Amino acid sequence: MIDHLSVGIANLDRTRTFYDAVMGALGYARLRDVEDAVAYGRDEPVLWLVLAPHPVQPDPESGLHLCFKADDRASIDAFHRAALAAGGTDNGPTGLRPQYTRITMQRSPSIRTAIASRRCAIYNGRQAAGLNGFRRM
Repeated sequence: MIDHLSVGIANLDRTRTFYDAVMGALGYARLRDVEDAVAYGRDEPVLWLVLAPHPVQPDPESGLHLCFKADDRASIDAFHRAALAAGGTDNGPTGLRPQYTRITMQRSPSIRTAIASRRCAIYNGRQAAGLNGFRRM
């Protein structure tokens, strides 16, 4: 449904350092690095982080929440460790979140940073279960 997402940022160097670490932990790479933006993905850029005059401000009450796909549970843990090492703060440990779906999934808690309010990674096992999406309870 979404081809790509652009998010306004204030500091390209800090953003690059943080996202290189956390995206790398999930198997994504920086695919574009231009004067005013960086972009991450696997085969093509999906997440663009762009210098903006009015960047998205970190606000836990804004409702903005991005959750990145992870290939497995080990990637979730690696994402969480990388985010904390790069200056993020968490809302608790990684773990299973059966209350969100009929398929038990492991999810990192939201990571808060000076760059963005809420980021997490998710592995819901839907590929292993043969499902194309997850169902709400």
